[in-house]
Amino acid sequence: MKPVFSDESKEPVDWLPREEMFKPKLATWVQLKSTIWEIYDHRIHHAPEINGAINTSYMTLEEHLLVFMLDKHKNRVATERAMVEFLASLKYYVDSWQRAKVYAQLLGIITNNETFLDPRRNVTSEKKLPMRLNNGLQDETELGTNDIYLQEFYLYAYNMIQKDRKNFVES
Repeated sequence: MKPVFSDESKEPVDWLPREEMFKPKLATWVQLKSTIWEIYDHRIHHAPEINGAINTSYMTLEEHLLVFMLDKHKNRVATERAMVEFLASLKYYVDSWQRAKVYAQLLGIITNNETFLDPRRNVTSEKKLPMRLNNGLQDETELGTNDIYLQEFYLYAYNMIQKDRKNFVES
């Protein structure tokens, strides 16, 4: 609690509640992986084109991430906090887990520096530049990393695998 003082006195007149300090927490890998699966399942459930219908409108995965978080947390403050924690956890696990890296690349929030004319494209991985956060700028020779057709294909393949979950063994 913070005290509120009057101009003439050094005695507190009232107490204001302390402003809450948001401290994001990293999710464990199991929690993050589960959230990524939930996001995929939510997208497939709400994507008629993956389920065989005609596509009348399209939402990219990055837009869908916000819709998913709003649907899950129901209010703005909780959604904003969940987004910060999710993206921080995703960034943390990108270097160590392929599934996190693939999801981040599908979202377009990380990029590889693998443009067609990049001289480092055909060298060993030690000489390549590391993954970096996408700043939204693209060279005229590079394709977007968040291609909507690639996202749909990936979700379609995921949907086919999930239809036979009992025979799918995860490492």
